[in-house]
Amino acid sequence: MDFKLNNIVVLILICISLLSCNNSNQKLTAFSDYKKNVSSKVFENFPLNIENFGNPYIISSVNPSITKRRYSGIFVTYQFENENELKKKIKEYSGITKHNIKIGGENSFIIPDSLTKNVGNRIPVPSLNDEINFLEKLVSVEESSFLIFNYDKGNFFKPPFDDVVNTDYEYQGYSNGCIADKENLYITYWAMVW
Repeated sequence: MDFKLNNIVVLILICISLLSCNNSNQKLTAFSDYKKNVSSKVFENFPLNIENFGNPYIISSVNPSITKRRYSGIFVTYQFENENELKKKIKEYSGITKHNIKIGGENSFIIPDSLTKNVGNRIPVPSLNDEINFLEKLVSVEESSFLIFNYDKGNFFKPPFDDVVNTDYEYQGYSNGCIADKENLYITYWAMVW
């Protein structure tokens, strides 16, 4: 009886391990697939790559075929054990952070919500209310800020998305950065093109 029980426990542990690895591989595939659809410039100063991707808590990907609009993005969230680890990671990014903006700051404009308005010299950040990117469930507005690594104007899509017509957007470009959420101990990285 003990021998059978041990075998069952070992089998269950192996299955859990395989499912965990498969889930991690699917997340890495989503990240890799997104990178294939946009210009490599979108990932300048972006601290995530294939080598240090790890196993994020959640990843979501948005592309124009889903949203029926010229907006695309990858969102990768990691959860930290404690506030010290989170602060250490934020400090690590101080050398690549161009702007640190409180959520709701007047010097930002929201992708995709603000793209039909004059954006002036404001800085592009992701919408927290876009149901597709899951940020509304992951970000505590009061305890979060945007760390912007890079952004620029221009067309950064690769085929077939580079030839989208009838766009109402006044501004086309990309941005990348992360949202540091001190309340939930999350860092959510984004890279967006529109």
